[in-house]
Amino acid sequence: MAMGSLKISVVIPTFNKGAYLKSILPSFCQLNFDDQEFEVIVCNDGSLSEDYEFIHDLELPFSFTYIFVPNNRGSATARNFAIKKARGNLVVFTDDDTWVDPQFLTKHWQLHQQYSDCIIMGKRKQVYLSDHERSLLNELKNSFLSLPVIQERASEDIYASATKEIIFKDQKSSHWLAAATGNLSIKRTILEEQGGFDETFQGWGFEDLDLAYRLSKKGFRFCYGPDCLNYHIEHKRKKRQMVVDMKNNLELFLNKNENTRELQLFRDFFIGRICINEFDRETYCEIGKEVPKTFFPLFKRTRLNG
Repeated sequence: MAMGSLKISVVIPTFNKGAYLKSILPSFCQLNFDDQEFEVIVCNDGSLSEDYEFIHDLELPFSFTYIFVPNNRGSATARNFAIKKARGNLVVFTDDDTWVDPQFLTKHWQLHQQYSDCIIMGKRKQVYLSDHERSLLNELKNSFLSLPVIQERASEDIYASATKEIIFKDQKSSHWLAAATGNLSIKRTILEEQGGFDETFQGWGFEDLDLAYRLSKKGFRFCYGPDCLNYHIEHKRKKRQMVVDMKNNLELFLNKNENTRELQLFRDFFIGRICINEFDRETYCEIGKEVPKTFFPLFKRTRLNG
């Protein structure tokens, strides 16, 4: 099939979460989008776990590509490998622990027909499992999961939803701030022209914000599509390592870009010195008193606000 002959390429990086990946792939079989018009590309970023053995026995109704990258080189590298293999006009990013709603691709595609050359950010809800259910899932026993169960368990991601609602209240706000590859879509040609993700970002975070910031400075627009819905299955994280990675990547992000007032305020927001309302008010627009204050939660809780 020729490059660009598909409408959508779904890109999913994965690392040491084969059990979660196995549990979410069936959701792509329930989409109300033509199986012949999209593909799913999974890029394994150096995971050697036997949890991925199921990949070789998959029988899926849509085109599926599995890429293995030796050594753990980071999600930016994994996504770039997948982008090079992509045949779709549109690239939709999601994660290896995230179910997609039946209308997920349809809604992303429709918004791109409405807003040309726009980056679409979708909405992601959180799904919490019991310890017993997580144990079953990790043992590759995921038959208890289904779309009705996922939808019943789903709850709002309060931080992400509040951030998007505040940031998208005004046309001039720093929309790039809300970008996250857990639910985001962009034309493949734009990704190729901009060089994809910066692979110097290692560990957790910031490769998506960096791409979004670069695109915003090139004049690209962003749009929030709350109907582009997916469901993130919560899991235990190595939070200390996450904080270390994010502090390092924050400094990398700030150092590689011009030291503007906008980025100074962004740093203050990210380390918990100011809330999103103050950031938005100081950069572009006045936010009404009815909007609750929203701090970036990870740094605020851990007090790593150097």
